[in-house]
Amino acid sequence: MKRGIAAFLLFCLLFGASGCNWLGYGYRWADELIYFKLDQYFDLNDEQENQLKPQIHQAVLWHKKNQLPLYEAFVTQIDEAAASGMTLAKLQAIFGRWAELREALLSKLVAPSASFLATTSTAQQQRLQSKLTEENKKLLAQLELPEAERRRVRIEWLTETLEDWVGSLNSQQTETLTEFVSNLPLQEELWIQSRLDRQTLFFEGLKQPSTRSLEALLLHLWVEVYRMDNSAEGQQRRAGQAAYHQLLLTLYQQMDPKQQVTLHEQLLDFKATLAELQELDD
Repeated sequence: MKRGIAAFLLFCLLFGASGCNWLGYGYRWADELIYFKLDQYFDLNDEQENQLKPQIHQAVLWHKKNQLPLYEAFVTQIDEAAASGMTLAKLQAIFGRWAELREALLSKLVAPSASFLATTSTAQQQRLQSKLTEENKKLLAQLELPEAERRRVRIEWLTETLEDWVGSLNSQQTETLTEFVSNLPLQEELWIQSRLDRQTLFFEGLKQPSTRSLEALLLHLWVEVYRMDNSAEGQQRRAGQAAYHQLLLTLYQQMDPKQQVTLHEQLLDFKATLAELQELDD
């Protein structure tokens, strides 16, 4: 399993899409969704199916009991910061907390993922590599788009994401967002190359498939490399994050009263969904 698969698990278990209805549906079917994705990548055999299904179920139960309350508190942190007046320091604290939650979950996935990978056959590993190669081709194809089109897609995605939380952006916010993306250095090439490098390291590590060595490999790829990444890609990623933090602060300062109410209501709905999920039957 590489970071992309772990990211899917994180996607299913942490927040998923911003829509509360989607989150509630996805979490209720988390066992099946996770198993389905793993089967897509590996074409699991009967023995792996019998081992994985109860393990996935227990992982989801652990997540419901131990992590969902933390996510509920995290949403409260965002709501309180927005209500009391967002600052750059508060925004950085929010993203810092998000990184902690993400790292905690990925770290939890290391041991069971390594145990599973130790059971995979050469054919299954080749299937995974083939699937990732297909994904990489699609990503590389995006780089062939004209720069203006890539920026347009970025503006559209950011606009839709923000409007999920605050409603329609006003003209000032749209202008701010457009100007930001128009001047933002495009980093997809570095990101994709970093992805390819990590995949190469991952498949090299699979050649010595002891559980201990795989745990060390996954911990490095999923957690440690992001703590100590001084590569060009890592430095640009941190610069990009700082720029996005400033963008979000500016957009917050440009919010009108209706948007503030909408954001508060969306966060309350999200918290209610998280609380409801904690009451689901095991």
